[in-house]
Amino acid sequence: MIWWHTIIGYGLVFLSIFHIFAHSINFYNFQEAWVLQDVPSKLSFSGLNPLQKPFSDSSAAFLLSWPGSTGTLIFLILLLMFSSSFGIIRRYQFGMFKRLHFLFIFFYALFTVHGLGGILHKQINVKQHNAKCTESSYFHSWGTAICDNPIFESIPSTSWLWVIFPIVLYGIELLLLLKRFSQKAEICDYKILPSKVLELSIKREGFRTKVGQYVSIFVPNISKFEWHPFTITSAPEEAPLLRLNIREAGDWTERLINCFAKGISELNLKVVVDGPFGSCLENIFLSEIAVCVGCGIGVTPYAGVLRSLHYRCTKKNPIILSKLYFIWCCRGVSPFEWFGDLLRETESLLLETDNSEKLQIRIFITSVESQKTIDKIIDNVESPKDVITGLTEKTSYGRCNWRKLFAEIGELHSERCINVFFCGPSPAAKEAKQSCVDLNKNGLNFVFRKEVF
Repeated sequence: MIWWHTIIGYGLVFLSIFHIFAHSINFYNFQEAWVLQDVPSKLSFSGLNPLQKPFSDSSAAFLLSWPGSTGTLIFLILLLMFSSSFGIIRRYQFGMFKRLHFLFIFFYALFTVHGLGGILHKQINVKQHNAKCTESSYFHSWGTAICDNPIFESIPSTSWLWVIFPIVLYGIELLLLLKRFSQKAEICDYKILPSKVLELSIKREGFRTKVGQYVSIFVPNISKFEWHPFTITSAPEEAPLLRLNIREAGDWTERLINCFAKGISELNLKVVVDGPFGSCLENIFLSEIAVCVGCGIGVTPYAGVLRSLHYRCTKKNPIILSKLYFIWCCRGVSPFEWFGDLLRETESLLLETDNSEKLQIRIFITSVESQKTIDKIIDNVESPKDVITGLTEKTSYGRCNWRKLFAEIGELHSERCINVFFCGPSPAAKEAKQSCVDLNKNGLNFVFRKEVF
């Protein structure tokens, strides 16, 4: 729904500019009506012209009027909200983006009273001043027994009709939010992992999730206004325990991680959890063949999938999923410092329970940070396990060839539907999706789903 919200935002700005331009022309004509000696001048004295006196400048008339002043404030608020919504600002100044969006309260308030200026009128004596009176030969007979002067009155504002429904919905959301505030969420454990990652374990009674879902958390000690979404990395089988892996990516996450890094007790931090919210990964275990692709930090949603697979195989419950391909592409080796343990544990467990055929892991590293790492890789080429990940599957170095990789998977499962779940940058997602589309033309059956992360 983010794309729909974006379209609405662009539409509001465009239509607001058009609306202001139209009103500017109207006020110019209202001003000119005071100096013209024809029908417009008569209309000026009949209640149609909202300007009660002539102005030397139509712009001043516009800004000093009730619709002009409130409309200008509405447009300025809209510009502030719109300009702070661009990706680069949200990424590095999320707090400012969030706070400016709270201006919607003033936007709605001004929008509701914007139409009270009475700039729109309707004629109330149509019988006494009908269409015949508008003929040129009758202009000078207005106000006589032949043709009464036209009488106009303001059209009542109906702006409130447009805002009452969303205001009611927002009020319901506030009530639900207050209810969620009352639900106790307890921080029961935390770990500071390499690569500036915080693993936060939260316990909330009655909390139930599905794989791949996410929650929003609010920490009043860090910010009084900000809610931040994070993917759930624990398995549904671990409920009511909720595990989040939070990487430093902005001022809010930096302050949160620093609180724990400095040894501040978790008991001093109150956390409010909102959710869980849906994800395309929820029904992954209903797929026969699934391909999970993560790029960089986009691997996070699959942590819950791997942990859930771990639990399902341990309990030896029958599952529909017969093969899971886990593909991770990243720029360097540092991400493995915090995610590698989970991969190794899952691989080891599947080997112990004779379920190794259910999971195949493919790692692609596009760059290596140091010569020391390169030498280490070369010296351990013949090692039974990969020197970087510790997995039995060796790491590939270089960019992933999506078409080639998916073609190999497709040949092994040509008669089945292959569900591809992708979480990562849009350019890579487009390339992977196009590869699926091309392979489907050759008779394969790939279904591509992109996780918004």
